[in-house]
Formats: sequence, C-alpha cells, structure tokens
Amino acid sequence: MNRTFYLIEFERQMAQKLSTEQKSTEYLLFCIKTIIRHFVVIVASVVILAVDNDGNMFAASALRGLRFFQILRMIRMDRRGGSFKLLASVVWAHRQELFTTVYIGFLCLIFTSFLIYLVEKNKNEKIQSYADALWWGVITLCTVGYGDSVPESGLGKIITGCSCFVVISFFALPPVSNVAPIFWTTEEAVLHKRWRQQNRSTVEVSILRAYFQIALTVPGAQTS
Repeated sequence: MNRTFYLIEFERQMAQKLSTEQKSTEYLLFCIKTIIRHFVVIVASVVILAVDNDGNMFAASALRGLRFFQILRMIRMDRRGGSFKLLASVVWAHRQELFTTVYIGFLCLIFTSFLIYLVEKNKNEKIQSYADALWWGVITLCTVGYGDSVPESGLGKIITGCSCFVVISFFALPPVSNVAPIFWTTEEAVLHKRWRQQNRSTVEVSILRAYFQIALTVPGAQTS
C-alpha cells in the first residue's frame, strides 16, 4: 500500500513539473533524452503497480539493479567523443596487424591445447577432454593462471613452458616495434644536431678565412 501511494505521488509531482515547464510542448517534443527518461519512469511505475502486493518485491529489486547503469554517466565527460574517435582511428589504421595478431594467437591456442590434450588425457584427471585443454590454453596463454588445470607430466610442463615463452615473446613484439623508432628518431636527431654544429663551424671558419684573404689582398679593406 505504501509503495502504491509513493508511486502515485511521484507521478503527480512529475506531471505538475511538466505542466509548469516553460514551452512544455517543445520540451516534450524535441528533447529526446527527456522523452526516454520519462518513458522509462512511467513504464517502471506501471510494472511495479501491476505486481501483486503479496510481499514479492522481485520487480522492484530488479529495477533497483538498473542503478548500475548510472556509471555510464562517466561517458559524458567526453561529450565530443574525441577519445573514442581516436581509438577507432587507431584500430582502423592497424586493422591488418590486429587481425594478424589475433589469428596467430588463435592458432597458438588451438595447437598448444591439442598437444596438452594428447599428453595429459590419460595422466591428468582435470584434462580429460579437448574442452578442458582449451580452457587450460586460454588461462595459460593469457597469463592469468588460475591453477585449476595444470599439466602433471614432464612433457606437458615442457610444452607449457615453451608455449608461454613463445606467446609472451610474440605479444611483446608490438611494444618493442613501437618503442624502437623513438630511440632511432632520438639518435637521428642527435646526429643531425652534431652535423649542423660541425657544418656551422665549417661555414664560420670559411667566412673568416675569406675575410682575412680579402683584407690582405685588397688595399684599404682593413680600414673598412
């Protein structure tokens, strides 16, 4: 009963607010956010009122769970979407490299999981099917390491170590390839600066030499 009273009072106050709003017709027709917000409020209120008042608060508790979506307000900090546009442009510019990386990683996952399945299926109780081996591969190659499925045989441990080393080395290539040009660019800038200094010194020496030669050969040049 109290819940019904509070909902009716809330709807009355909302209707009063809309009626006193300046240019309420334009406010409702052209403000899409307002229309969506009020529509959700009205629908939620109708759903809660339709539930039998027998102590079953499932509908109300489910709607309270929608409060989680308030965290999406953080997106409003970037209203122009500059960060998302930059991320999308980077992904699109390197789509071939990303696709190649995902493809090779998927092949490594399938291959290593199959090897572990062949080695551990008769020795390990936790790896009795290819699905178990595939789960082991996902957790191991992603360097999560839950520890629920581990190889017990020596050959399985060797395969695990080799696969982890290869995969980590493979995924370390993009950062190295991105950082290396920075050092190359810095080194080129230093060399170019040294070359400019040496070239400047050479030019200054040549100018001074030409000046003294003119001063010695041309009469009256010293006084000028």
